[in-house]
Amino acid sequence: MIGRRGRVTALVVGAALTATLVTATPASASWTDPDHAGGTVAAGRVLPPTNFSCRTEGLLTKDLVFSWQSPASGGLPRERYRIELRSAGNLIAAWDVGASATTYRVNAGLLAIGSAAATITSYSGTWHSDPAAPGSRTVNVVTSLLVSC
Repeated sequence: MIGRRGRVTALVVGAALTATLVTATPASASWTDPDHAGGTVAAGRVLPPTNFSCRTEGLLTKDLVFSWQSPASGGLPRERYRIELRSAGNLIAAWDVGASATTYRVNAGLLAIGSAAATITSYSGTWHSDPAAPGSRTVNVVTSLLVSC
């Protein structure tokens, strides 16, 4: 019969043999893929129109006449302008105008009574500029004949 001292000795010898037989072997791996994707990223800027203004014209009916200057050369090519009227942040009316235009006329009788801010921006596809400088113009419609901007 093996005594306690014999069992401990056998356990130590077994552990030592196991440690020498089972050793960690370093491994290395790498991966290459001959297929790859490529592409180009470009950035651009849509320049805003300048000198945005508004005036009224007409005696029996009033028209709002918005005018602006095309942006300086450069930036992405403009495809259109968008004039918006907003009251308390809500869109009241919007008009898209061709890129070569510098004025747009709206019959004020078609607008709701109240006050709204008019802005204009340039568009190139779905990209747009900041609003034109000097910023928004206030349009006030009291009646179809009492209009100011």
